[in-house]
Amino acid sequence: MYYLYKSNAVHKELPVIEAGLIVGEFDLGTKEIFPNESISLSFVCSNTGQCCSVLQIPISDKDILKIEAQDYTLDQIVGIQSPVLKLPKYEISGIEKYYWLKKKAFSKTCRFLSDDNRCEIYEFRPLGCRIFPFSIKHLTSERVQIRIHPTNICKSVKYSEEPQNEEILGYVLDTYSKDLEEKVAYFSKFGDEI
Repeated sequence: MYYLYKSNAVHKELPVIEAGLIVGEFDLGTKEIFPNESISLSFVCSNTGQCCSVLQIPISDKDILKIEAQDYTLDQIVGIQSPVLKLPKYEISGIEKYYWLKKKAFSKTCRFLSDDNRCEIYEFRPLGCRIFPFSIKHLTSERVQIRIHPTNICKSVKYSEEPQNEEILGYVLDTYSKDLEEKVAYFSKFGDEI
């Protein structure tokens, strides 16, 4: 026998954070942060692993080298071995090559997502994973806009009375700046040989 639970409680609809919503901007040269003052957001990852199950994650040659150093082979890391070529949007010479992080055959989740929703390469994960659920859009070579990722699958970003916009922007700025330093070092060492 089944019982249907009926509640008299009034349920308030939660506002949905729109995809592409601008969190703010930062300047790569001066490291200044410019939060969007018209919204107040907070973010605490809920570790659902949904992002690892839905997204196609771009992975660069430098990311592959870092993961290979952890005793993984190329065929364990890269799903499709035909790269997408991109010209960099900042001051480094070289053409960036991006591949797609490998997915599990049947579940189509990231190959590095464990059964308990933990990332096996957390410390070495690609930039797209590190800054998710946010995305980067270059306005100029120095000025960068941070937005809610276009997929909008992460429900851990919420409107909040205690905004974390500055903290979010600071984290993305630090993470992205470190990634750029690694790219400069990579291209200095290996050039742009394709």
